[in-house]
Amino acid sequence: CIIEVGEESLSFETVMFLFLTIGIPVITYFIKAFTPPAASVASILLMTIGFASTESLYLIVIAFCAIVLLEKIIGKKGKKHESRKTSQLLANGGCGTVVAALYILTNRDIFLVAFAAAIAEALCDSAASAVGTRVRGKCIDICSFQPIESGISGGVSVAGTMGCVASAAVVAVLALAFRLADISTMLIVFFSGI
Repeated sequence: CIIEVGEESLSFETVMFLFLTIGIPVITYFIKAFTPPAASVASILLMTIGFASTESLYLIVIAFCAIVLLEKIIGKKGKKHESRKTSQLLANGGCGTVVAALYILTNRDIFLVAFAAAIAEALCDSAASAVGTRVRGKCIDICSFQPIESGISGGVSVAGTMGCVASAAVVAVLALAFRLADISTMLIVFFSGI
């Protein structure tokens, strides 16, 4: 599919690349999911990932959208959602971007698996937090095994863990579907998430 623009033409893939790497960050800014600097950094991260592989770009965009939807729809009871800052974006997408860049430099498939594993971890952490704080079940401190209030860093709940496991399974299946992982490395992606 070719889109004519004057004497030049853009392929569907080019239009999709531009939408996913520029359009999605702009949308996240307008829906107040990201601060303006975070939206700008997201565009740079997405471009780097997109240059590594189109499939990697699809995976991270799906994960970004899932995180935003989870936080917007499930969110925390009675608390207004705050826009993600650059530091939060780098914490969730920085590792994946680094391994995507390593794939660009080496063309070794193990970096695609590492990318999917990094995205699984980021999505699972966000899903566990969103689900765990919304459900508000019994929560324990992961270090001391003492009861802790829901929403406190380091707290683990059954509901949050189930959200984490479900997210890990989704990312692992998507990694397989996008050919970022095979059956055996799909398990690495899954267990990286949980």
